[in-house]
Amino acid sequence: MIAIQTNKDVIFNSTRGIIKMEIDLCQNKPNQKIYEMRIIDSISKVLDQEVTTKDEEGNDVKETIQVRKTFDTKPPRFKTMTYKELDALAEILNIDITQGNFRESINELFRRGLLAITQKECIDGISGEVGRGLYFTEAQDWEIVKEEQQA
Repeated sequence: MIAIQTNKDVIFNSTRGIIKMEIDLCQNKPNQKIYEMRIIDSISKVLDQEVTTKDEEGNDVKETIQVRKTFDTKPPRFKTMTYKELDALAEILNIDITQGNFRESINELFRRGLLAITQKECIDGISGEVGRGLYFTEAQDWEIVKEEQQA
């Protein structure tokens, strides 16, 4: 998964929760020397949900589990980066995409790059307010989605 998320609840289309930006499609276009990415922004919350299961004797047992519920998703947006831009980003992030496992290295570049670009947009104030980026977040509000947070 190539995704970042806020580390606190923020507002997204009048809903408060965790915003996730996920690159769900990344396409290499070698003839054009670019990568094209489709980015999906969504908001979710972790909620308690009561479920009924059976115990060893077959009796109904109610328990509460936590589930992540997505409340809203924006239409996809597309970002294109040239090979030259990706090489420069790899150098800044100290990621060697020429050695070893190319797929893992390029995925790490996109993952850390999405975080770095989003944080820079916050610092630059793309929302119109210095220090605030998309969804009026601050640079420190964003983190990489860890494998165990994917659910």
